Amino acid sequence: MADVAAEVQQLGRIVVNDVALPAFVRREAASLAGLAGRQPGRVRERLEDLRQRLLPDLAGYRPERDYARCVSGETFWRHHLRTDRKAYFGADHKAYLSHLRSQPDPAAAARADLSDADVLVPAEFSWLVSLEQLTGLDGGAIARRLQLRGSAQPFVVFVFPEERLLRHGVTLREPRGVDAIPAKLLQWTPGGVPDERIDRNIPLAALGDVQWRP
Repeated sequence: MADVAAEVQQLGRIVVNDVALPAFVRREAASLAGLAGRQPGRVRERLEDLRQRLLPDLAGYRPERDYARCVSGETFWRHHLRTDRKAYFGADHKAYLSHLRSQPDPAAAARADLSDADVLVPAEFSWLVSLEQLTGLDGGAIARRLQLRGSAQPFVVFVFPEERLLRHGVTLREPRGVDAIPAKLLQWTPGGVPDERIDRNIPLAALGDVQWRP
């Protein structure tokens, strides 16, 4: 319970400390601080409700460059792998990553194993950076650049070309403190990752390349 309470308290602080958020949002988050130690689940629900109420007022804009999303190999296995492939490799993601490492083209193998769900990345997890930020970086450098604490190499990079994002109506915006709530991004700070963006569901049809960064 103590860890959960501390987590919820930190999420509340992130919202309160984001001066770009409307005053009423920060006030409401601050009012929940005293309750977090006793009812962290309830406070988490209230923070999520606050996020949902604010989202319609956070205006997005049309992307003007190629963007990318980086996920750890484990996250790819857990959330993006086809069901039959996950069943084949069992419950240990390490077996699947060993398989990818053994392939002559791990990126192509990962792309072939990708789930065919219409939505590749749900809106609340649609954290993107400009593709140019990742040029020439290996997995370790990506983890440092994007502050991916606790995420282990290798990384799978989903590339979303500008023209595909535009074609499928994906808009972007600068993330705000409330965006840290769903994924429990306890270390998030405004502007901590340059050119970081978030907003809409990203459909599979917007995907261009898949890259492998060991």
